Amino acid sequence: MIDWCRHALESVFSIKVIDSLQSYSYALTAFQNLILVDTALFNGQTEKIFSDIARRGHVLFLVKSDDTFPLSYVERHYKTCIPFPCDLDLLRDVVERYARAPSDVDPIFKKPGRTPFGEVDISGFEKFIGSSKIIIDVKRHLAEAAQREISVLLLGESGTGKTFAAKLLHDNSPRKGKAFVSVEMSSIAEGLAESELFGTVPGAYTGAVKRSGRLAKADGGTLFLDEIGDIPLFLQAKMLRILETGNYCSVGSDIERHVDVRLVCATNADLQQMMHKGKFRIDLYYRIAGCTITLPPLRRHLEDIDEIAASFFTGHDIALSETARKKLMSYDWPGNVRQLVNCLQRALLFAKSETIYPDDINF
Repeated sequence: MIDWCRHALESVFSIKVIDSLQSYSYALTAFQNLILVDTALFNGQTEKIFSDIARRGHVLFLVKSDDTFPLSYVERHYKTCIPFPCDLDLLRDVVERYARAPSDVDPIFKKPGRTPFGEVDISGFEKFIGSSKIIIDVKRHLAEAAQREISVLLLGESGTGKTFAAKLLHDNSPRKGKAFVSVEMSSIAEGLAESELFGTVPGAYTGAVKRSGRLAKADGGTLFLDEIGDIPLFLQAKMLRILETGNYCSVGSDIERHVDVRLVCATNADLQQMMHKGKFRIDLYYRIAGCTITLPPLRRHLEDIDEIAASFFTGHDIALSETARKKLMSYDWPGNVRQLVNCLQRALLFAKSETIYPDDINF
C-alpha cells in the first residue's frame, strides 16, 4: 500500500511514511497536514485508534476490500474512507480536496513549482478536438503529464482517441525529438510478444536472427503499449523489471542492455478486475499508472460533435444541415469518435450536394 500511495501522490505531494502501529500517535501530532491511514494496521484496536484519529481531523482511511475493518465504521465515516485499491486519479483528487480544505494547511506540504491546474498551458493539444469542459480537463491532464517523467496510463472505451492522445503527449514532452514507438499488444501472438519487445539474437530459436526489439528502438523516447491488458502474464514480470531498472536481455542472450524509455500505456479493459482475478500483476499496475487519464466516451460530450465535424470538413466545400446535425447529436456513438469520423467520411463521399442531410448519414 505504501508503494501505491507513493506512485499516486509523490508527483504532487511530499510524502512521509510511518509504517508502525506504535508510531501512529506520533504522526497525529507531528504532521499537521493530511494523514492517510492503512486500516490493516489496526489489528483489533479499531475503536481506540479510530476515535483518536477521528478527533485529530484531516485524516483519510485506506480500507482494503478484504479487511477486517468493521463495515459499521465505513458506513458512519464514508466520506473519509477510500477503498483499496482504487483508481489513482480518484486518490489524488480526494487528497487534493482534503489538503486544500483546511485554512491551516502548511504550504510546504505541496511541492514547489507546480503550476496551478487552471493555468496549465494546453496550446500544444489543440489537435485533440473539443471545447467541452470534460475535454478541456483531459487536455489539462495530458499537458501536466507531458512535462513529467512518469508513466502514464490512458483509460477509455475503444475509439475515444487513446493512441492519438499518447502521440500528442509525446510530442509535447521533453522527449519530442526522440522516437515514439507504438505497439498494439492485442495484435501480437503470445509466443512472439517477448521477441517483439526485447529483440532476438542468432540461435535464440530455429531461424532466429539478430533483431532489435521495440524497446531498443524507443531508447531515449516513448514506448506506447496499446491494450496493455493483453500483455502475457509471463512478460509482466519482465516489464516490471524494466520499469524499475531500465535493464533487459534480448531473447537468447544473457547480456543486459539498458534503455531509457518513457512508458505510456492504454487499455479499454478493466485492469482492476483483472488484478482481482490474477490476470494482471498488481505491482505492474502501480508502476504503469503513475498518472491515470480517462478519455470520456463521445456520448458524454456530444456538444463537441459540431467542432469535430467542422475540423473534419476543413478544405471541403460542404456543411451539415441542421437536421443532420440533430441526427448526429441524438445518437449514442458506441464506437465513439472513431465511429463519428467514419460516419462523416461516408457522408462526405456520398453527399449529393454541398449540404449533408440526414439521409446521407448512416451509423
